Amino acid sequence: MRKLTSLLVPAPLALFALFACEQDSSSGGGALPLVDASLADYTPPPPFDANAPETATDLPVTVTITGRDGPKASVRVVFHDAAGAILETKVTGADGKATSSGTPAMVSALLELRGAREIVTWTGVEAGDQLAIRDPGAQEPLGTLDVALPGPFGNAVEYVVKAGQCNALGDAEGASLTLYPRCVGGQAAVLAFALSSGGTVDGVAFAKGKSFPSDGGAAAVATGDWQVPGTFELTVLNPPADAFLASELTEIVDGVGYSDPPQTGQGTTYSFKTAPGFADAYQVSTGFSSASTPRKVIKRLGPAATASLDAATLLPPITATSLDATDPRRPVLGWTSPSTAGADGGIVQIGYADALGGSAFWTFVVPPGSKSVTAPAMPADVGGFLPGGADVFYGGPRVLFIEADVLPSYASFRRQPGSLVDVLGGTFDLPVVPVNGTFRLTGFIAQPG
Repeated sequence: MRKLTSLLVPAPLALFALFACEQDSSSGGGALPLVDASLADYTPPPPFDANAPETATDLPVTVTITGRDGPKASVRVVFHDAAGAILETKVTGADGKATSSGTPAMVSALLELRGAREIVTWTGVEAGDQLAIRDPGAQEPLGTLDVALPGPFGNAVEYVVKAGQCNALGDAEGASLTLYPRCVGGQAAVLAFALSSGGTVDGVAFAKGKSFPSDGGAAAVATGDWQVPGTFELTVLNPPADAFLASELTEIVDGVGYSDPPQTGQGTTYSFKTAPGFADAYQVSTGFSSASTPRKVIKRLGPAATASLDAATLLPPITATSLDATDPRRPVLGWTSPSTAGADGGIVQIGYADALGGSAFWTFVVPPGSKSVTAPAMPADVGGFLPGGADVFYGGPRVLFIEADVLPSYASFRRQPGSLVDVLGGTFDLPVVPVNGTFRLTGFIAQPG
């Protein structure tokens, strides 16, 4: 059986390669580009809790760091006052937790993950907060998944197999798929397409609930029979008269998204082909998918034949960002928008690399309505987490504000930011939302120039 393989480079490695290219730009700075939502190096965080407590009494603040294999010990956590001064520094114990002695206003976790460093800083922290981040761990290949297909289908001339956003081109007999952790949930699922000469999907076949390879080995899976695709129809209400919107459907299985390129137009109705019986849920979106200023309305729902989204509910745009790195250890990040008050919270990020070999991301969780954030102070011995020397190259800032009808306030947002967007390792969008509901996002991602 002839099988063709397709290798997918882990997103963070590609991102750092792009960052390195930007360092060579004549501007001396540049920006970290948006990683497409469907390609984000995403691993689901701990379960989303729409009913997270809103208030607390005079209780300490606890940060919990987990990984693919459970709690992560020895992660440094810094607690700050409202001005960013250091109150105390602790490390997580065997349970992955670090707890403050008092009530800080900011908290920072210093993470080393996927071969990179990242600081995550929560602002607007309150007594009793239970903050959590999940380190998805290394994104090296799990191994090879050998997928057997049911044979030729109709007049198809091309066969594609996908596991999440890992994909391979094969033939009517099958394909060999290099599998990464981001492409599976608790179990592996594969979706195959039989394409006509014009690239139209004529047939679909799938398998799910299968074991996936580990430790670089191989596993085999056979799909069911070919089916005629189903149809999902999206209606876009109140589309702007003078702009094109990008609309997209993602089929979700075991927390992993399967999506095709967005459809772009000025119309009100968009039709997508689906795999009947495959998805646990659908995620549909519409909005402006600009690499610089994404604005989207997103809805997750159970498998259905139709859905509608109202383009009039898009959040206001973020029109510009700024970075003041006069103090490279405490940069000031700013953004401009008519208003971010309608969001539940925001995530702001920069990346840097210096001439001494240090590089890192710094991610901030910020409240709605905010317009800037000043990085808090850090201990002197944080090494490559903060820039050193005179030649420092920055990327960003990148800004994303999110509103969700399942979140009552910023208190819930900041306690589980990783449930909405993978803030670690440089990805920056809503890959697959965790629960049924409507989500809106607005962002600004500075481009190289």
